Amino acid sequence: MAFLAGAASTLALAPINLWPVMFLTFPPLVWLLDGIGAASADGIRVAFAIGWWFGFGYFLSGLYWIGSAFLVDAKTFGWLLPFAVTLLPVPGLRCLSGSALWPRGCCGLRADFGC
Repeated sequence: MAFLAGAASTLALAPINLWPVMFLTFPPLVWLLDGIGAASADGIRVAFAIGWWFGFGYFLSGLYWIGSAFLVDAKTFGWLLPFAVTLLPVPGLRCLSGSALWPRGCCGLRADFGC
């Protein structure tokens, strides 16, 4: 779900410029983060994973064109392409710190999704 929301967020970028889609893609990210307990070790891992998958979907679909820069001289720089695509999703760290700071159920949902 986080991956799909991140990938769909790229519709807000040029050339499509469908910026209202962000109002549909960020609530699932917040909803996923709101449903975990970040105080435990598992909660910390899950918060990072949610942010990483969101960022991975966003960067994979939105910055696919970065690969062409590494393929101009593929013999020299082609080996960097997998690292550029997989290490760009830094939002995992932001979601990890954000989920540790906000109170459970701030979205009006119960933490166990039993609404």
